[in-house]
Amino acid sequence: MSRGDKGYPRQERMQYRWEFDQVKKHGLSFVGKFIVLSIVEHKQIDRRRIGYVITKRIGPAIIRNGIKRVLREIYRLHREFFNNGISIVIIARPAAVKASYREFNKEFLNLYQLARKSLWDST
Repeated sequence: MSRGDKGYPRQERMQYRWEFDQVKKHGLSFVGKFIVLSIVEHKQIDRRRIGYVITKRIGPAIIRNGIKRVLREIYRLHREFFNNGISIVIIARPAAVKASYREFNKEFLNLYQLARKSLWDST
């Protein structure tokens, strides 16, 4: 079963705490009802990186994993929309438990648009 160019390459996934800390320390954050999007631009790196934070405050593992799957799928389907040279951290908020796929999709893309304007349109 091939996904073509709609895959989610391993090199785009954040895995280490220092990567998340770097985005938190040097990046901009945009708050929505269901998620917080933090983003930082890396001029020397020509790829995008994304990580997800869904804490135990959200609920049991089955709920957290469901939220993470939805967020990863939204990113995977819209990968070409995101600029290269960025790192993004998505933090789920407690209201995310009740959010639908459509609400996540709309908020994720809207927050990214705000971030994009703040990072690149201001220069």
